[in-house]
Amino acid sequence: MSSKASVSRRVTVPSIRSSKGQRKLIAATAYGRAITEVVDEWVDIVLIDDIATMGDFGQPTLLSFTLEHMVSHARAVSRSARRACVAAGLPFSSRHKSPAQALDSALRLLEAGASAVKVEGGVEMADTVAYLVKNGVPVIAQLRRISERAQGAVAEGGVVACDRMIQAARELERAGAFCLVLEGVGGDAAGRIAAAVSIPVLAGAGSDGQILDNEDILGLGGDFVQRMARQHADMLAVVEPTPIVQTSVPVLSIPVAPARARAFGRARSPAAN
Repeated sequence: MSSKASVSRRVTVPSIRSSKGQRKLIAATAYGRAITEVVDEWVDIVLIDDIATMGDFGQPTLLSFTLEHMVSHARAVSRSARRACVAAGLPFSSRHKSPAQALDSALRLLEAGASAVKVEGGVEMADTVAYLVKNGVPVIAQLRRISERAQGAVAEGGVVACDRMIQAARELERAGAFCLVLEGVGGDAAGRIAAAVSIPVLAGAGSDGQILDNEDILGLGGDFVQRMARQHADMLAVVEPTPIVQTSVPVLSIPVAPARARAFGRARSPAAN
């Protein structure tokens, strides 16, 4: 949503599905209470993505992120979201064996409080998406850019790659996905894909909305910022030079009693240092 004035009603799956051509959607990632409470009244979708395994958990790939991790995050986020639709990604290990496995995993996430699940993949995941939707699970589909290696001699982002993504997007829409996320796709290609389907497509400029990764926009991800992201703050640069880091750690390493003003339970002036 574009303003804080429109925070009164819960954002639902049908309202997201029907937003196509009416307004732009905003989604943001969150994995716990603090960020969820900050973004909840401003966005339509709070997405719990398995990319958290590379940020919060320090893992080199997404494959180590388990369903148990996602269930834990889903509980924390859903308890904190009062307005936005909460969507939780299905980790690879919880969906790749069969549609039945994906359904069992999706139901765990809905029980944890999510309103929808995100399923990544192209036409090969259409049957899984259809099976989930048939069994009452709302699905956001996600497509990654088709690379040059995956296509043979066609360059990334080329016409053939875009046409194949349009085909995949249509298959996922027919399977019942109510929204589509594009990763690594923008500009004219995003616009073409968005125009080819009747469900909202989140891919930034030219599409029906945008997903904002909070680690990127707040500068919490270190030196690496995804190319399509706009960094609005550098929180690491704010935290690292502060007196908290420079002075508190050396002080805490000295085995002496704290000053009375710092003693637990004592009231002190907000102006006290």
